[in-house]
Amino acid sequence: MAIELRGSAPLFEVFDMPAAFAFYRGVLGFEVVNTNTQKDADPADVDWAWLRLNDVDVMLNTAYDQGERPPERDPRGVCGYGVCL
Repeated sequence: MAIELRGSAPLFEVFDMPAAFAFYRGVLGFEVVNTNTQKDADPADVDWAWLRLNDVDVMLNTAYDQGERPPERDPRGVCGYGVCL
């Protein structure tokens, strides 16, 4: 029996969720499907989001827990865990 796949949603780890929302929503035009908080929440309060543009889904997850994000991105972590940001 063959397994039929109808879609995929890659999960991207992001350093800065508001900046990621600005890019994916503001520049590319993705819409929010769901988040770990309210759908219309301030991106600074979102740790995980599912976004959609036409038939393309992506999920964004913060790289750090609330209050633990360093002031600057560690350049050693920009390309790691199989995902380059």
